Amino acid sequence: MVNVRMADFSHPDPETAERLFATDVGRLRDIVMAETERSLAEDGIEQARRAVAEEGAASVFFACSLWSGLLGRAAEQVPGAAVLDPLAMPL
Repeated sequence: MVNVRMADFSHPDPETAERLFATDVGRLRDIVMAETERSLAEDGIEQARRAVAEEGAASVFFACSLWSGLLGRAAEQVPGAAVLDPLAMPL
């Protein structure tokens, strides 16, 4: 069985993203990564816990490469399920 859950995540508005992509890609990266970390802490881990508790999930897959490298915390906080890293999985 496969179920899909979504964590709250917002991207910069298109105008800001376009401007920063042209002028300060490092700042754009920082904004996106800060939002990724916020989303994981505020919603992603809870969604993973709920998938285990409500649906009996044996594993959870965070399906965006931006999650990669941040999932150690999720693995620690979601007992009973394997937390699959989207970049490490192909290996």
